[in-house]
Formats: sequence, C-alpha cells, structure tokens
Amino acid sequence: RWSLGRDGLAATTSTSSNDEAHEEVHERCAKRLQALFLSNGGIYIKIGQIMAEMAHMFPKAYSRYMMQLYDQACLSSLGEVQRVFRDEFGTDPLYVFDSFSEQPLASASLAQVHVAKLRGRKMAVKIHHHSVSRNAFMDMYALRLVVHAASWLAPNTQLFEWAARAIENALIRELNFLQEMENCREAEDYMLNNPIPNVKFPVVYPRLTALSVLTMGYEEGVPLSDRQAMLAAGVSPHHVSKLVSQIFCQMLFVDGFVHCDPHPGNILVTWSNDEEGENKKKKEDTGNGKKSSPGIVVLDHALYRRLSPDFQAAHRCLWEGAFSGDVDKMMSAAKRMLDPKDSSHITEDQAQKLVEMVTNVPWKSLASESVHPRDRIALLEGGGSSSSSSSSKGGE
Repeated sequence: RWSLGRDGLAATTSTSSNDEAHEEVHERCAKRLQALFLSNGGIYIKIGQIMAEMAHMFPKAYSRYMMQLYDQACLSSLGEVQRVFRDEFGTDPLYVFDSFSEQPLASASLAQVHVAKLRGRKMAVKIHHHSVSRNAFMDMYALRLVVHAASWLAPNTQLFEWAARAIENALIRELNFLQEMENCREAEDYMLNNPIPNVKFPVVYPRLTALSVLTMGYEEGVPLSDRQAMLAAGVSPHHVSKLVSQIFCQMLFVDGFVHCDPHPGNILVTWSNDEEGENKKKKEDTGNGKKSSPGIVVLDHALYRRLSPDFQAAHRCLWEGAFSGDVDKMMSAAKRMLDPKDSSHITEDQAQKLVEMVTNVPWKSLASESVHPRDRIALLEGGGSSSSSSSSKGGE
C-alpha cells in the first residue's frame, strides 16, 4: 500500500522505513518540481515562490528547493515589452515617453520594470512578461487539473486543493495592475490619516496604467535587507525596524487593509540629511558620527487582504494570549479567526496550527507553563528562537 499526502508518497510498512522513504521521496520530487518550474518559467516560477512562503504546509525539501526560485528572474526582450505595451495602448512606449530604457531596471517572475521619463518626470514602468500575459489562465487551469487529479488518486491531499486555490487567487490579483493601482491608492489614503511619519507610496499614473502595464513615479532607496547601506548613510536599523513595525501594525490592527507581500525587495529605505524643521528632531545617532532621518517606501501593492473587525479583534486577542501565556485565550481567538460566525466545528489541532502559523513559535513552547515571561517575549520576538532576540539587541 502507498499513501500520498503532506508526507509524500511512500509504502505504508514499518515506521522507521517510512521516515527514510518519505525523506527520499520528498527530496526527489521537490527537485523534479523545481526543474519543471524552471523549464516552464513565468507563472510557474511564481507558483514555486508562493509554495516557498507556505512552509507550514509542505515538507522541508519542497520549501528548500522552492526558495531557490527567488533567485530566478524571467527576462523579456525589448520587442516583447513593446508588444505587451502596444496590446494595451495601441502604440509603442518609445512614442509615449520621452525616453524608455532598453534594459529593465529589475525583473521578476511575472513582470519587469523599465525606467522612463516624461516631461521631466522619472517613472518606473512595470510590464508583464509576454508569455505570462498569453498563457497565465491556461497555466492556472492546468494547475487546478493536476491538483484535482491528485486529490482523486489520494483523498488525503485535500489540503493541497486549498493551497492551489490560495495560489490561484494570489496569481489573479498579481496579474491585474488596475487592481494594484487601486490598492496603492487606498493604502496611501489610510496612511495619510495616521500619525506614522515618513511613509511613502509610489505615485500611480492612471492614464498610463492598464491590465498589464503599471506606470508609477520612480522611487529611490535601498532594500530593507541592506543594513550596511543604512549604517553607511547614518540610518539606524533599529529606527527602521520600528518604523516598519508601526506601518504593518497599523495595517493589521487599525486599518484592516493589509499588504500581503512585504518581502525586503518590496520595502525601500530612504533617508534625509535635512537639518531643518521637524526632521531635525527625528535624527538618531548610529554611532558612526552621522545622523539621518529614515523613511519607508512601500512597493508592490498587488496582494492585499481586507480584515473584518471581528477578525481583527480575534487577532489582537491571540497575540495578547501569546504574550501572557493564556492558553485558553489563544485557542478561543484562533478558533474565531478560522470561523468568526461559528467556531464550534474547529478542532484543537486546527487552532494550535493557526497559532503556530501566526506567531512562528511551536505550540509546546507557547503553552508551556514553565516558560518565564521574559523568555516568552524573546521567543515571540525571535520567531521561536530566544537567542535571536538577545543577538539583535547587541547590534541593532
């Protein structure tokens, strides 16, 4: 007998041999799947990247191989870029802009960005790869078909059907630049009504934006992960971390409109050496003699999730329970997050898994009565590693 599920395909014999068989099958299949995604490119690269972010659902081998796809970028020729632009606007980008770079500034799995200028304004033009625009929906249909077939062959893989639906929903939103434009505008409106300083969203140009083309103002900055560049400019990484936390706490707990793809490349750090006005009060000494006021530019607004007030309240309760060690509060909150209307059918195991996903800390550590409050805070700050908190304090 053979079983196919989260633990892979393996003969159901003895437990010890199963573990070894599972690992071997995971490794082989994950490697093959990565090769398939690389061969097909485009939307398949994006599917692999989304799978990498679902590490809580897939065996470790899949997460490891899918993570490598973040370094794989598709590249469209200038001719293909011009074709997509003509399909949307009926003319060539070289006739619309005063200048348009032949080489992309950046390229990802679904689109690439070119630098353009129009009437003295520097712009970033994000354009879908031609193959993505042409094949995306057939590729998503193929994904549904494969997952449905796997579920028919092995009934214990319904979880993968849910994952496939989640991936498809994310892809549909990422393929609609008109929706991304609206998300960017709405998120900016929310931020204008709160006291968080130095947060910026790109200016979007509606007349130069369509389903497959998004034209924005060009924004300078360094990726959130570039700590050395921040220190060299006199920017405190601690101050930047605090500012980013404020932004996303505002989205999660107040606005209820949440950016769902906040990887370092989508968050730029800027700085100002202006010594006048309010900026002077916000300077921080980084220890190297320089002082700069950091700012944040939030990019890539394709993936947003709107949270209901009930969900937000339950989410707050979950974190309160996690920090206080209140197991009943965590469980009750997790069940309400999974089904705000009727949580009676939610199992303890499902609730515990959600708590682990939200906090990134094993349930046993959160539920343990022997964990000191100070260690509990360190666990939650470090995502399950108490040592990460202390090391971060030592060097900002």
